[in-house]
Amino acid sequence: MFPILQRCVSLWQAPVPSPSFQYGSLPATRSFRVFQLLPSKDDDNNLPGDLRGRIAVMNLDDGRDYNALSYCWGGSIEPSPYVRQGMVSIVIEEADGRTSQLLISPALATALRYLREQEQGSQLPLFIDQICINQADDAERSQQVGLMGDIYRNCRCVVAWLDVATRYTDELFDYIPCISDNEILHRLVQNPERVSALMKTAMQRGTDVPDDETLARDAEAMITLTREHWARFPHRGFFEVCMRRWFRRIWIVQEACLGNNMVFVCGWRSCSAEALGVALEFNMVANAVTQRQRDIPPTPGHPKWHNTKARHKAYMASSLLLRIFNERVATLQAPSQTNTTSMRRGLDNLVIRFNVDTMAQGPSARLGSSDPKDYIYALKGLTPTDDPVATQLLTDYALPTATIFTSFTRLLFLRSPAPPIDTLFLSRIESKTVPDLPTWVPDWSSDLVIPHGYRQGCFPVFNAGKPIKYDTTTITIVTFPTPTTLRFSALPLCAITSVGEHYMKLSLRCLADSSEDKHVVARSIFAFFRDVQHFCQRAAECINSASIPSAAGVDEAVWITSTGGHGLTQTTERSLLGRELGEGRTLLGALWELQLKMDVLPEILGRRREGVAAATDPQREKGTQGRKFLGRIRDCVVHCIKRLAVELICVYRLWKYACGWPYVAVRPESEDMLYHGIFGMPHGYGKEIGTLKSVLFQQVGRKCFVSEEGHVGLGPVGMREGDVVVVPLGASHPAILRPAEGADEPWEYVGEAYCHGFMEGEAFTGEKVESEWFVIK
Repeated sequence: MFPILQRCVSLWQAPVPSPSFQYGSLPATRSFRVFQLLPSKDDDNNLPGDLRGRIAVMNLDDGRDYNALSYCWGGSIEPSPYVRQGMVSIVIEEADGRTSQLLISPALATALRYLREQEQGSQLPLFIDQICINQADDAERSQQVGLMGDIYRNCRCVVAWLDVATRYTDELFDYIPCISDNEILHRLVQNPERVSALMKTAMQRGTDVPDDETLARDAEAMITLTREHWARFPHRGFFEVCMRRWFRRIWIVQEACLGNNMVFVCGWRSCSAEALGVALEFNMVANAVTQRQRDIPPTPGHPKWHNTKARHKAYMASSLLLRIFNERVATLQAPSQTNTTSMRRGLDNLVIRFNVDTMAQGPSARLGSSDPKDYIYALKGLTPTDDPVATQLLTDYALPTATIFTSFTRLLFLRSPAPPIDTLFLSRIESKTVPDLPTWVPDWSSDLVIPHGYRQGCFPVFNAGKPIKYDTTTITIVTFPTPTTLRFSALPLCAITSVGEHYMKLSLRCLADSSEDKHVVARSIFAFFRDVQHFCQRAAECINSASIPSAAGVDEAVWITSTGGHGLTQTTERSLLGRELGEGRTLLGALWELQLKMDVLPEILGRRREGVAAATDPQREKGTQGRKFLGRIRDCVVHCIKRLAVELICVYRLWKYACGWPYVAVRPESEDMLYHGIFGMPHGYGKEIGTLKSVLFQQVGRKCFVSEEGHVGLGPVGMREGDVVVVPLGASHPAILRPAEGADEPWEYVGEAYCHGFMEGEAFTGEKVESEWFVIK
């Protein structure tokens, strides 16, 4: 009975739970809330370590006596330790002494417990979106998101919380003061365009003398600095910081670029944004210096941080930081006497810059958000006050995501300084996840990449829809009959009569791990090549073939179409292999000739023989030291038999490959060896092969098509027979549309296309050429 009595007494003495905190309405349009974090309090009603604070209302026009917290709602560490933790209750003290409770995420609670003991969180109140904005009220949320830019711009300091520390991140923050005072690195942070010139000068020391004496002195100073400090650079700590999820939130672009003062906090250590930017620039420049300067001492630590793959991962991780820091410089840099215009970009430029992978870096460079609407709204605060796209696009979280994306894309068509119709090519039907999205509207929350017909850096390669006889700057090209339909002028080219079966695919390992190097499945690339060859032969057999007028042009069409036109274009004087090509010789043709000259296949087969021999060598097998004499003789005999078998098989495959056409009768094993031999082994053609590799990767996920008139080209995987290829007026390359069932119903956009022989305005060269209007939904 006594335990029951004690339980009743404990329940009677337990404190009554505080009511939930109720948000009041904000008094003015430029008002916002701040949270004053209070010291921990240990009494009868609260457990030791409970978080408590006060919420106050401030106005943007009153002053800057507050800091702004930038953090990840789910934590910055991967895998997240907060997944299985529930929401944390904090105590909100009212002015009259009453208390209430507010639930916050465990990641934010961890941040507040650290900041409560540090200067950044204890002196001034903090603006914390999770606490200071009523997340259940869409109207207030929309109004406060519109003020977010001014809130971070006017704060005393932006506190970037990178989550709890590790031993390696502490090493980085302890190392940063060693180089943070370097004047050259500070100049590089403020002038990102000078970085590439300095890296080039440092790498070419002793071969070319630059005209800029200051640049030469800076390069010598950076070489000296690298010798002094590169050996102690904490690569693993730098990599771990770069991989924190904080750098992969779309909201941090605005939060990191608007605050004049910014501090990064990781556990109990901190540094300024300028200091971390100095470490980022030093990592880039020192990496370039060590490629040519052989007298740089190696960095200590685990061997895996010295190999090329690990350094590539660190570079890819730091590339996103570099893009954010460069945007911060562009946003905060004041107009000078020589340049009176602001460097701040418009919303259309920002969305493409941070949501479209213009440099083909892969998903590792992708910024994330829990709400797809934030891919647009999170960048509005960076725009100038007179930006036409940002001013016309209202912030309203009550609207469906499809409506927001459609409204923004419509403004992009009307306001884009680039060819407006090329915005259509950002729409990838196979990657869309937002429901009810028109076919011509890109899914801005998906992994968007530059169109296939663009170079890295978002520059068009072709000029299919810009003929001289049309002035695309003065005529109307795009209109919108309804909010969800697009009407544009185009020239019908052909109807697709047959579609290939194969297309190049990325390996499953690349899809599972975005940090892995891109790798195309070898058998898929050769199957794709065979489809292209077959379709080009079919097109050449057509009477008056549109793409291949004579049979002599089949080989050239095969090579160029296989690379989507990037193998040889009129916009470049030299081929992608970096050397002049003779008449009729193109990219893949030179590749095969290059392969034969280098004896790639014999060398790869030789490596395969050595690999098999090494694998069967008794001296390398475990436990051979204790074997008896007869056992060793047996192993040697088995080794000799296997070695002889490998030799015979390799000679047979080499003879079969040398006597046959590269596309015909090549076994899958030989295809794998040929692919890895060309792209995977070091040789004197590294730069050219790397360029070819990037070009082929741009054609991943494309199939070949042919028409009755002899048009041959490439299109998306989702195209089918009956689709129509058109050349939109003003576009860089053709598009594929799907006709509607009814005569008056709008069509559907399928994807962009490459059509051999019609990529430089040839479709408009006839005398009786009239464009038509197409309406797509």
